[in-house]
Amino acid sequence: MERQPAPPLPPPSGVAPARVQVGLESMGSESLIEAGLHAVQGVVNSARQSRDAREIDLVSLADNIPGSIRDDIEKLARDQELGPAEIVATIGVRVRGDGDDREANELALPFLEAAGELDDAMAAYTAGRVILDLDRDPRLAREWLLKGASGGDPQAQYNLGKMLWEDDEVLQAEHWLEASRDERAAELLARIRREALTSS
Repeated sequence: MERQPAPPLPPPSGVAPARVQVGLESMGSESLIEAGLHAVQGVVNSARQSRDAREIDLVSLADNIPGSIRDDIEKLARDQELGPAEIVATIGVRVRGDGDDREANELALPFLEAAGELDDAMAAYTAGRVILDLDRDPRLAREWLLKGASGGDPQAQYNLGKMLWEDDEVLQAEHWLEASRDERAAELLARIRREALTSS
């Protein structure tokens, strides 16, 4: 029997891509972090206004970032010439750390969402994981995982595939697991196919 391709998932509804290039045009006396935050915040909040989503104040939230992390990110941004979206994604990832601290996850989430809205696939994936870790809306987490998976992040593809499989959406699960280069994806895909053979 010939396998039919999985139907496409609908685009994320609550996570609209900003699809805008953001630059550091006029830095003045700002640090790279501050310039990046200002640049990203404007673009992201414009996109959020267009879909009636709440705005975020990344600049004020950045006041809560520990100084050692700020210094490390500032140096990294200068050394690697990071763009604004990369700076914001790096803030989210570094603030989150290993993901075990609830307060760190809470602080990291707006930065990850902002970078994810600017099509940073890893940030979108991490935003989805944080939402799940914080026991928030699994539908929103799924939308962020879809955005990360669609952007090519292998962990997002694996985790979305696993989530879809757990929700009995096997064809969609197989699609994302096949796309993923995460080694866990191959194992889960083999399990799904074994179970399909034994149940038929």
